[in-house]
Amino acid sequence: MVVYDYPPGLNQTYDSQLMDLWMVMLDSREAIEGLLTAMRSKSLRVKPGGKGIYAVINMYDGAGNEPVKAAIETIKSIPGVKLWPQQISDCNPIQRSAEFRRPAWKVPKGKGTIGATQMQQFCYEVFTLLGLPTKGPERRRS
Repeated sequence: MVVYDYPPGLNQTYDSQLMDLWMVMLDSREAIEGLLTAMRSKSLRVKPGGKGIYAVINMYDGAGNEPVKAAIETIKSIPGVKLWPQQISDCNPIQRSAEFRRPAWKVPKGKGTIGATQMQQFCYEVFTLLGLPTKGPERRRS
């Protein structure tokens, strides 16, 4: 099984790789442009029977509701890309997790926060989508 968390800004192609799942974290207009470029160049390909290409609105809400709405409309218009149903908020624990290179729920002042809860739910949902055993929230994606 191959799962890739794709940072669209890398401008890298993966022509020889067929993935089971692509998770494209979108935190800016530039990231969406990177996704569009990757889709046009057919860089993101999924194996037959794979789970697909998902775009995740990640820490985008700091710019306000209008940019988030525009991002969602753009993502929905991209053929072959599914919009992940939950967003991940722009918040300190998520930002600190990148700096500490630890999960949001394990950074200082992270445990029990909205960001940590969203990230735990996100991880649980990805594992569930892939059919992997999980410990965590019992809520399921609708």
